[in-house]
Amino acid sequence: MALDGMFLSFMCKEVNDVLAGSKVDKIHQPGKNELVFIMRTRGGMHKLYFSADANSPRFCIVENTPENPQTPPMLCMLFRKRLVGATLISVEQYGLDRIAFFNFDATNEIGDRVKLTLAVEIMAQHSNVILFDNDNNRIVDALRRVDAQTSSFRLVLPGAQYKLPPAQEKIDLRESEPSEACEAILKNENAKLSSAIIKTIQGISPLLSRELSYRACGDDKGVSELASEEKLNLFTELSTLKTKLQSGECEPSIVLNEAQKPMEFSFLPITQYGNALKVIKKENVFSLLEGFYSERDRFLRTRSKASELFKTLDNLIERTSRKLNNQHE
Repeated sequence: MALDGMFLSFMCKEVNDVLAGSKVDKIHQPGKNELVFIMRTRGGMHKLYFSADANSPRFCIVENTPENPQTPPMLCMLFRKRLVGATLISVEQYGLDRIAFFNFDATNEIGDRVKLTLAVEIMAQHSNVILFDNDNNRIVDALRRVDAQTSSFRLVLPGAQYKLPPAQEKIDLRESEPSEACEAILKNENAKLSSAIIKTIQGISPLLSRELSYRACGDDKGVSELASEEKLNLFTELSTLKTKLQSGECEPSIVLNEAQKPMEFSFLPITQYGNALKVIKKENVFSLLEGFYSERDRFLRTRSKASELFKTLDNLIERTSRKLNNQHE
């Protein structure tokens, strides 16, 4: 999955640049794992989209959103009650993990100011959007509730304490020296370089680890096979990556397959495919995400509708066959 912790850091920066200080004007829930916040800024309205879908979890500022149901779900009504009129103070990332905290200054039922946080956890099938009260860390509600039968470690239920997922003991490149990170990677002598990078560096995807390996040695060699020059190249690439993360310098890029459909994306140009695949740059991370996922979501929605149609047809065929057999008898 290309939406790793490093890419998320650029997403958080972009939301802060555009929406910090904005107010929640409306909230919609197009699907059971989706939320749309209409944010009002001095420059106009923006749509902030959240998805906890296992196939495409994300948040992004979008132009187009799915159609809303005529009757809003109960969760949507609750979120409206707690967050409409609230001010988005900031968006913060938990280390380089795939968790973003949207911090709101809101008002409760009696008019007192309260701090509410919307935790967006981008973790494949464990993805979630959880609203909790900052004063006591109590969960208000979530797109996906998790009870004791599902997880004994971490409950996600109204009134339960919000807990962070278990931390990974990896290096945050923003806070470590590239030499330290490079040394830690090279200790994994029995692993491929890309695997050693993933094992060592926090918030990095398989795509990006392969890209670093390709840029360092032109291939995904075993760590023990690296020459001195290739180890120096690895150090240089880690230094460049750290600079990009600290400065927020971003070159959003999408990799297209032979059919010109989006296949991968990153915050820097992907060179590992050479001339075999086409790489195009986007204006910002959110135009990249909207373009990448709109095609995928369209396909998934079509497949879901097709699945329902096939199920209906199978039932009709079975019923007709049963009637036909009865008539023959």
